[in-house]
Amino acid sequence: MSAETEMGVKPEKKQTFKFRSNKVTSNRLRMGQPLQIEMIRHDKKYPRSEAVPIKPGIYAWFVDFASLEDYIEQPEDFVNYLQTLIYGLGYPPMDAILTGEWHVEFKGLVEQVQNPEALSKLFCKKEARRRFVSIAKAFSPLASPLYIGITEKRTLQERYQEHIDAYDQARAQGQYDEATLGARLAKRNIPPRFLLFGCVPLEPDVARDVKTTETVLNNLFKPVLGRK
Repeated sequence: MSAETEMGVKPEKKQTFKFRSNKVTSNRLRMGQPLQIEMIRHDKKYPRSEAVPIKPGIYAWFVDFASLEDYIEQPEDFVNYLQTLIYGLGYPPMDAILTGEWHVEFKGLVEQVQNPEALSKLFCKKEARRRFVSIAKAFSPLASPLYIGITEKRTLQERYQEHIDAYDQARAQGQYDEATLGARLAKRNIPPRFLLFGCVPLEPDVARDVKTTETVLNNLFKPVLGRK
């Protein structure tokens, strides 16, 4: 018998995630009521509006590495997909001032250097691609969110569809002003079907108080595709 049991303290119960019907579910307690976290995956169908709860709540978008399974047999497409994620979600161009010899200063726009050759070497073998996907897709629900949002008056299903429509409209019109999440994804050539949509449905009386939670989570995680 452990020391904790002898002292009357029960060991903390581990929290687990399980994939069921393209959803990742977990129970969490808040105010004594169990809340379900749902992660909608697009490997079977896109979009999946009917799978999103018809309730208000808080939600986030994550990279879904399971979508890389479609490219395991195609090394060039596999590397191109990873490049799109790495550089599309990486550091944006920034103004910089550099100081050289004799205190000469240089200033201008600095961009992250792409290195597809390095990725090609890493994933030149099929087994390396397969191993990466098997590990990374399990990690997807634990990765930092790309975007965090809430719905108070509308449902999660309506908000989900709005993001999908904004992406389709930006692609069709070629307007990437980054005013919406859909436009930001379109500008980076990242379709929503490559992402997980995670949400916590809430009852209307609880949803009224969720703005504070959204603000704290956005400040904590600083989603790369968050509101500008």
